[in-house]
Amino acid sequence: MSSQQICVITNVDSQVGFALAYRLLEERRSNNRGGNDNQGTIRLLCRNKEGLDPLTQLGGEVYQVDYNAEDQVREALKSIHAVILVPEHDYQRVKYGETIIRVAKEEDVNHLCMISIVGVGKIDQSGGQEYKHLKQYNQLEQIVKETMGSKEKHSIVRLTLPTQFFYFLAPTLEERNVLRLPVKKDRKWSTVDLYDSVDAIVKLSNETRQGSPQGLTSALGNLFVGGHLNKQVYQFTPRKWITVKELTEEIGEGLQRDSIKYEEVDTQEFKKILQELRDDHRFKERPNKNMPNDPTPPAGGNRQDRPFTFPLGRYLNDPYIETLIEVMDLVNQGQHEHATDDLKQILGREPQDIKSFFKNNRRQFQDLR
Repeated sequence: MSSQQICVITNVDSQVGFALAYRLLEERRSNNRGGNDNQGTIRLLCRNKEGLDPLTQLGGEVYQVDYNAEDQVREALKSIHAVILVPEHDYQRVKYGETIIRVAKEEDVNHLCMISIVGVGKIDQSGGQEYKHLKQYNQLEQIVKETMGSKEKHSIVRLTLPTQFFYFLAPTLEERNVLRLPVKKDRKWSTVDLYDSVDAIVKLSNETRQGSPQGLTSALGNLFVGGHLNKQVYQFTPRKWITVKELTEEIGEGLQRDSIKYEEVDTQEFKKILQELRDDHRFKERPNKNMPNDPTPPAGGNRQDRPFTFPLGRYLNDPYIETLIEVMDLVNQGQHEHATDDLKQILGREPQDIKSFFKNNRRQFQDLR
């Protein structure tokens, strides 16, 4: 294994990949200012560099990669110490992910962590096209385990749908007082603040560095086996699942409007709603108005969202939309996972709930009217 301390994060041209990269780069800059210049390099893989300037400004090395050209992948993963694999939103995600995993293994990477989705463990891997995207995540999880071998070499973090997804639904929430989803109102479901999810990963990396001179990228190489939970599969879920009816009520309370109604729509209508947002001017750029850039959240839990977690219209390609619909279909089937307290234990505080998120970001939702 190379002595160079290089961490690679893939798919940074997605919402989760960008937010994770931004938060880790921000932490590295903070550590550098604290006098520790042994923070290593964070290398960021994408297929489209559009909108990634904030990551380069924080010191990230952005590599635009064609995953069908293995020589490009090998160059990007040369001498790496750790990999955080955020699967592509693509029909070929297994092929692309398998290439990353195999090359990382050949580079003798210290640790590979895959970002997955809560619920994939409930998927039947038998034939057929049902849940084809979630099956691909499950398949990638198995490839990670089989290829990387020992438990010290790999880990999996399963995320719940980010609460920031609701920004996409803000136009109808604000204009029509209606929440529209393809989920039955009596089904239990909820979301998790993306800031909390990526901050938990930063907390784990800081924890592995306590009392150690190792830099951030070195810590990332031991990140998921060195944390106090010492787990191999983390599930970042809300503390409890609530019905969609209750979720709608919490959104209304957060926005200080008791008139919000819930409307169940079919999957084709929902897909059309999201497709039409791809070129919507409200989701072209990350907003700065009414969103703080200060990395230190205010005391008391009154945390406004920050631009790096905001969802952009270009993220809404068909594979991503279809994955969202599959997750919601799992909810309709009552197949969600048990709620865990992984996030609370790692963060050392309660994650932000739905009502608080909408209350703290009320002005941002109004701006998306």
